[in-house]
Amino acid sequence: MKKQKLRVGLAGLQAGRSWAAVAHLPALHELSDHYEIVGVVNSSLESSQAAAEACAIPRAFGSIDEMAASEDIDLVVVTVRVPLHYEAVKSILSHGKHVYCEWPLGRTLAEAEELTAMARERSVVAVAGTQARVSPAIRTLSELIKTNSIGSIVSSSIHGWATPGGYDQRYKKRGIFTKASQWC
Repeated sequence: MKKQKLRVGLAGLQAGRSWAAVAHLPALHELSDHYEIVGVVNSSLESSQAAAEACAIPRAFGSIDEMAASEDIDLVVVTVRVPLHYEAVKSILSHGKHVYCEWPLGRTLAEAEELTAMARERSVVAVAGTQARVSPAIRTLSELIKTNSIGSIVSSSIHGWATPGGYDQRYKKRGIFTKASQWC
């Protein structure tokens, strides 16, 4: 018996430059036996249409609520700015859809607890992702620290993030990163 793929909508995809484009889209393509990307939604229908066209996604939506209400969507991946997480996830859960939301789930503990309760009440899978810990930059830093390659760490801070394709050559050989533009 063949399993049905989960039909995924992406919220916050900007071709070649957003976290959705450089992390989620490639991952979902690699897992295409289980997931099918069927829609995208951004801050405007025009932006959604541009992302859908650039990334060969079949459908563009005008709002999170429209996407969440669609019978063509089973799961929504939320990668919008943090202040928009709560309203986006609340809309998705109110329609009984599964959701994967970038961390943090909400701006406050109360928001996160409310969304958690909604997910439980509707018996849907709701995940707050913290995948930055497996990003190429963080993994390399971790390796350098574990092997004592850079000496004792007294203090640290990260002031920026690499642009799409910035990791390609060094990390592709190690199987850590695949260029996002391959998909979008």
